Amino acid sequence: MQVEGQVFVQTRGQGPYKFGEAKVYAFSADQLDAWKRVSFDDVVKLAKALARATTDGDGRFKIGVPKDTPYFLFCQTSRMFSDGTMEHNEWRVPGEQFKNPKEAVLTGNNQADSFSRVEIEETP
Repeated sequence: MQVEGQVFVQTRGQGPYKFGEAKVYAFSADQLDAWKRVSFDDVVKLAKALARATTDGDGRFKIGVPKDTPYFLFCQTSRMFSDGTMEHNEWRVPGEQFKNPKEAVLTGNNQADSFSRVEIEETP
C-alpha cells in the first residue's frame, strides 16, 4: 500500500515550515511499545523498518507499507532559529489515525510529547 504525506510545523506569523530531507520510517505497530519500556535518558531501540522514505523540498514523501499490516510512521526533525535555540520534533503516528493513506500529514497537531534518542536496526 502506498502512503503519501507531508512533514511540517506551523510557525507563528510565518506559515508552515516544511521539512525537506527528513527521513520517514514505517514500522510495525507493535514496536510502539518500545516507548513504554524506556525512561527519560534511555535509548529507544527499534527493529528494522518496514519501509523508509526521504522527504522532498516541500516536505512530501511516499512510502510503501505491506497491505493489511498495522504500522506507524516515525520521523524526527530539528531546526535552529536565528537566536541559536533548537527545535526538535518527533512523530510516531499509528496508520489508523490517517483517514486517507494519501494524506498522511505529520504536523504539530500529531507530534509526540517528547523527543527520543532512537537506534534503528539497519541492514548492512
